[in-house]
Parts: sequence; C-alpha cells; structure tokens
Amino acid sequence: GNALFALHRYPEALQAFDEALEIMPTSYLTWHNRGSLLQDGLKDLKGAIASYDKALEINPNFFNAWRDRGFALNQLNQHQKAINSFQSALAINSNDYKSLVGKGIALASLNRGTEALATFDRATQLQPRDLFVWINRGAVAEKWGSRAQACESYQKASEINPTFPPAAQAIIRLGCK
Repeated sequence: GNALFALHRYPEALQAFDEALEIMPTSYLTWHNRGSLLQDGLKDLKGAIASYDKALEINPNFFNAWRDRGFALNQLNQHQKAINSFQSALAINSNDYKSLVGKGIALASLNRGTEALATFDRATQLQPRDLFVWINRGAVAEKWGSRAQACESYQKASEINPTFPPAAQAIIRLGCK
C-alpha cells in the first residue's frame, strides 16, 4: 500500500491496505496509513478519520494517529474536535511540534489568537528551522494586529528559505525592516 501511495496510485493503494487489513485487522499502522491515503490522496476526510479512529482503538498511545486525525478534523472545520485530538497527541508526545502547529491553526480558526501565538511559540522552540511554523506564526500575528511579531516570523521564514514567496511577499506587504 505504501509503495502504491508514493506512486500516486491511490485506488490500488487503498485496495492493498484493505487486503492487508483482511489478513491482520489489528495492525494500527496499516489503519493509520490507510487514513493518510484517504486524507492526502483520495481527499476522503471522513473515511480518514474513521481509519484513524480504528488505529486508535487498537493503540490509543499512537500519537501520529491523534495528530493526523486532528489535521483531518481541521480540514472539516471541526476545530474544537481537532484541538482535542492534538491535545491527545501532545499528552503522549509533548515534543511533537507538528501537533502544536495543527493546534495553533485550530485555535486561530476559533479566533483564539493569544493561545494560537503561544502554541506557535512553543513549536518554534522545538523546531526553530521549520519554515511553516514561522509562516503560520506570522499569519496569526498579522491577523491579530501584532505587526512586530508578524515581521519577526516572516523574517525568520525568509532566513530559512530566502526564495520562499509567501515570506518575501509578507515582508513587503507589511513593510518589515
């Protein structure tokens, strides 16, 4: 399934995951990979969540499934449920910066800007060289009128990748020094 997924042969990958689950229905990793395929390849978010739920039923300590479930819920605009999923992931692995990014996006979507910025700040501490952490932090700071924080974030993103258009455009748009 994973090889076919990587080749963008999504229907065949789904069939392969389903066949593997017929043989070993308690493989939480296969359920998780099936969810990833449904979410990222086939754009079936509800199906993805159902697969993540099955993985978590088998192994409730598999933080990756909690995190990816949170991202799928965010995509469905179920932001509070997404936050709960990200919190479950972080309770298992408090250093999972991707869960912090997802939680920050969900908090921002619920207009909880102060909490979102604090969450992105924690993510930048864990992963200071991740371009998307800084871009998301900048977008939240900009939305809540914190120009200085937004400029700082976009400039950090630009330091990581000087040719990344969203960072360069934001720096120009805000007139960052």
